Amino acid sequence: MTADELRDVRLLEDAERFHDDLLESLVAEFESLAERYRGVAYEPRTATATIQVNRSTEVVQLPNVKVTAISAASVDDTALTVGQLADLVVWDVDGQVQWSSGWAGRVVVTYTHGFTEPPPAVLRACREFVRSKALQHTGNQPRNAISYTDDSGFSYRESTADWNAGRPTGLMVVDDALNSLDDYRTPGIG
Repeated sequence: MTADELRDVRLLEDAERFHDDLLESLVAEFESLAERYRGVAYEPRTATATIQVNRSTEVVQLPNVKVTAISAASVDDTALTVGQLADLVVWDVDGQVQWSSGWAGRVVVTYTHGFTEPPPAVLRACREFVRSKALQHTGNQPRNAISYTDDSGFSYRESTADWNAGRPTGLMVVDDALNSLDDYRTPGIG
């Protein structure tokens, strides 16, 4: 999401209070967190992996899942030809690449991975994350308070981030949206 796309969120329309740089840095923070938490890129990304293969094998495991294209590959600094690249079989969800000729040695693969566009739950979670963090950044509320009592005597307990408990951000609406998404951290799951 861009800062302009976030301007329709209530309270974020004030460009003087919430500068584009702040909003875009919060979007980048959310993208990184969401992708690490679910183990998948929510928009197309390009990566290069170097894998040392000690014994000949037909399948190599890339570090990312939802592989959509292989743009280049080499074995021991010898690039695969266009015809050899066409022979590769990509198991996109698992992030595995099969080559019937076999992989052995230093394998370098450049590829594209991730969703073609973010699911609606990711966009909702991003909006809520950015809104909450932007307000926290410019507000006068205490940071990192686990609980507090207001002037009328009401006590509040804030949710805190705990990945193992399914709360990667500590923001319940954001965490609920992220937890509704498939988990790709284990290849073959999702």
